[in-house]
Amino acid sequence: MENVDAAHFGELEPAPRVARADLDRSLLSGIAWTSIVTWFSQALGWSTTLVVVHYLAPSDYGLIGMAALYLGLVQMASELGLGSAVVRFHDLTSNQLGQFNSLSVIAGAAGVALSLAAAIPMGYFFREPRLPAIVAVMSLAFFISGFKIVPQALLQRQLQFRKLALIEGTQSIVGALSNLTMVLLGFGYWTLAIYPVVCATVYAMLVVLNCPTHFRRPRLSSIRQPFAFSSHMLFTRFAWYAYSNADFAVIGKLLGKAALGAYTVGWTMSGMAVEKITSLIGRVTPAFFATVQHDIAELRRYLLLLTEALALLTFPVCVGIALIAGDIVRLALGERWTVAIVPLQLLAIMATFRSIEPLIPQVLAAIGETRLNVRNALLTVVVLPAGFLFATRWGIVGVASAWLVLGPLMFSPLLAVALRRIELPARDYFRSLWPATSGCLIMALVVISVDRAFLKDTPLYVSLLTKIVAGAAAYAGSVFTFQRDRIQLLRELWRLLRSPRPSALPDVAVATVIGAADAVGAA
Repeated sequence: MENVDAAHFGELEPAPRVARADLDRSLLSGIAWTSIVTWFSQALGWSTTLVVVHYLAPSDYGLIGMAALYLGLVQMASELGLGSAVVRFHDLTSNQLGQFNSLSVIAGAAGVALSLAAAIPMGYFFREPRLPAIVAVMSLAFFISGFKIVPQALLQRQLQFRKLALIEGTQSIVGALSNLTMVLLGFGYWTLAIYPVVCATVYAMLVVLNCPTHFRRPRLSSIRQPFAFSSHMLFTRFAWYAYSNADFAVIGKLLGKAALGAYTVGWTMSGMAVEKITSLIGRVTPAFFATVQHDIAELRRYLLLLTEALALLTFPVCVGIALIAGDIVRLALGERWTVAIVPLQLLAIMATFRSIEPLIPQVLAAIGETRLNVRNALLTVVVLPAGFLFATRWGIVGVASAWLVLGPLMFSPLLAVALRRIELPARDYFRSLWPATSGCLIMALVVISVDRAFLKDTPLYVSLLTKIVAGAAAYAGSVFTFQRDRIQLLRELWRLLRSPRPSALPDVAVATVIGAADAVGAA
């Protein structure tokens, strides 16, 4: 089982043994390094924040939050989806990569210019005279980040996730030191404004040093296809931003601040752990799907493997949160927050879907079917907000229920098309979800039974701890008892990760950026 096959993954056409083992090892290593450094960076960031917050006022954070509302959207637009195109198109010539590099810097400069133009009107809108200068300074990160888009994408395409993780870790350390230094020197709210510029500068410098990329004059006729791909990716991200925030806008407008606060708490608690896991894996998987884009058998294998692994990790967390929602809200937040319990339960169940859903658009992007993602995003951005509006008649419970019904419904056509494109039977896809689903069903049955039989009059903390222990034991026991092949798979994955690398990974990405390609691109 050197190639990390699972028995029920179907009859897949095998890739060369060494190449597949190398690719599997790179996937596991990439996820491991990304996870370690990300958690390290977050721990360092939280520790720094605990110090910084003692020197700043809540109004300082509110001031930066005003700027972030606008700058987040501009950041998304300034990147143009160019990095995704570089990762996807392995046959880009050196000349074309240079054009993308120039476009990235130009887009960053345009983001700065747009921010400078919007800074003073924003100050008037928020009635905050300090805001224009903050927006102007923070927007410098757009221009600086423009230099890192293409080199970072090349490192991802070469599966250099260990190197990227170390760069991110270095950025976190320098950023934390700069934060502490500035706040101790009395920079005040400027500490928070300058921090992203420092981080962007450090990251861009290190990425460029590790993967220097030249510049070429952009010619749209030369990069039409990959540029169209990047525009599709950009549109999809904007659509995602719109419909994923529509519920908050609808609740805030129609149901008021109190309802929005309770719903926000439920949303945050339901997806906190799942989003961390999904985002970690999502930083690695697009490059791997792009690497095997021409090998449908390997694409199917990785989709099934990653879907099953994500489900085994995230489903018990989501279902577990739904089962202990009442206890955790009452114990951690108090009785006044009980209105958030049912939305939390519904959104936690919805989080199981959110944890595995991103893999399908990534697969479609890898095989060049971004138009399907755009069409699905267009449909979703129309249907979901309308559903939220209708559901407000049942309050925040109705809005959470709308997510649970409409989210999978909007995703189903995209899933069906993706499975058909990669020739994967739907039964094989849903079979990969069964180990986690069956374990969660047993876990829910055990927790509900224990609650009703033994925990009626026990203190909240005893009830919560008992349910967590009983649920974890039930889930682990069911997997060990009924899914022994999954345990064997995990052992093989661990052995593969620790084994010595048998050969160099065949890197089709590196071969496309050699100097000889310049002549082809120029022609």
